[in-house]
Amino acid sequence: MAKRKSMSQSDVSNVWKRVWSVERVTSARATFSNRLFIEGFRVMRPLIRGDVRTILETGTGSGRYAVAFAKDFPNAIVTATDLVPQSLDATMRLARDAGISNVTVEVADVERLHYETGVFDVVFSDALVQHVSDDTKAMAEMSRVLKSDGVLIVAVVNRWSLHFFVRFIESILHRSNEYGSERFYTHAQLRKMVETVGLEVLTQTGFYPAYGIYRLGRFWRPFAVLGRILNRMTRLLDTVTGDSISRWLGFEIVIVARKPKATSDSL
Repeated sequence: MAKRKSMSQSDVSNVWKRVWSVERVTSARATFSNRLFIEGFRVMRPLIRGDVRTILETGTGSGRYAVAFAKDFPNAIVTATDLVPQSLDATMRLARDAGISNVTVEVADVERLHYETGVFDVVFSDALVQHVSDDTKAMAEMSRVLKSDGVLIVAVVNRWSLHFFVRFIESILHRSNEYGSERFYTHAQLRKMVETVGLEVLTQTGFYPAYGIYRLGRFWRPFAVLGRILNRMTRLLDTVTGDSISRWLGFEIVIVARKPKATSDSL
């Protein structure tokens, strides 16, 4: 898992403005019809139990997961956080567009969360950890703010995905990474990081193996068509292999971990 140099807040803000312009994320219809979101939410949604009351999302980006969770869990308060104000503006616009009122937004740094210890039932993070300067510190902070028996759900880019090899080819061709840079993780690396901060791993999975090919459609349209075909084939293969293709070769891999219940000795 390659480390990268730390990015300043100015760098992060510039990436957001360049990659995630507000105009691209204010339409609920366009946001929720995004194929990457559809494939991801299909996997993420069942990982959250129905009785949750507090959900924290770190690095909310467009706000699509936060708003979707708020819609599906109307009795929960979803707190969407990000370092970039434009992200939070976009999230609130998306919530209003979708008619969702149980979302709050706050500026927060995942490596230095300002919340008290043990306040959230679920902490969720998608495609954030790979960009922060200290991924273990970020994981520790997300664990800290979880309630006893709370659940952490973290998704990161897979080291063994087609996307990794696309990025490798792009680097050979000296094409710049629009995100500045990013890490890639294996299941074992992600599991070790979670266990290091004292959490119990419940399951690991993944989604959308064809995404790396689909994204190449930006350069040559037939790749987008091929990506759609591969996605359909993957879904079919997953039905007979217990989701093994997506679990091991997905664009993103997902880990679900639980914070151990507090014992009388620790009180």
